[in-house]
Amino acid sequence: MDLEKNRYRIEQTQEDGVRRLALSGELDMNGVSALLEAIQGWEYLDQIVIDTTDLEFIESVGLAALVSIRTA
Repeated sequence: MDLEKNRYRIEQTQEDGVRRLALSGELDMNGVSALLEAIQGWEYLDQIVIDTTDLEFIESVGLAALVSIRTA
């Protein structure tokens, strides 16, 4: 499943209780909405991996979202 908002893209895969989200482009306010939508229902998973290798830019709101996901 792929979600795309403006210049932001999320590629999702799930296998053996692990959800992997590969983020690319620019993680701004629009991208944060898509990211939060993508992780809905993740509580039942054993592990979630967020790959930021291909992010070109991240606003402070994007960084705050990643931190809040990590601490949840």
